[in-house]
Amino acid sequence: MIAFRSLVTGAPLRMELQLEGSVITRLPPVALADPAAETCAAAMRLGIGLSQASRYRCAEDIAAGRLVALLAATPPAPGGGRYIPATGSFHPG
Repeated sequence: MIAFRSLVTGAPLRMELQLEGSVITRLPPVALADPAAETCAAAMRLGIGLSQASRYRCAEDIAAGRLVALLAATPPAPGGGRYIPATGSFHPG
C-alpha cells in the first residue's frame, strides 16, 4: 500500500472504508509513506501499490486509463478513494 504520512506524527494514515453505515479504518502493510499527494500519485502510476486518495486528485489519471477505482461498494469517508494502476500489476510491499 502507498500511504499518506502525517506531517504531525510521521506515521502512515489509516485507510477509511464505509460499510453498512459504519466507518472502518485499517492500515495494511505499507510499501511507501509520504506526506506529498503527488509523490503518492506517482507511486501509484508506477505500480508500487494501491492507495486511498481524493477522487479529484486521481480524476485525470482515471479518465486517461492510468488508474482504476477499487472497492466502489465500500466508499471511504467523503473525499477519498482507492486506486491502482490500470495495468492491474503492482508490487505489494
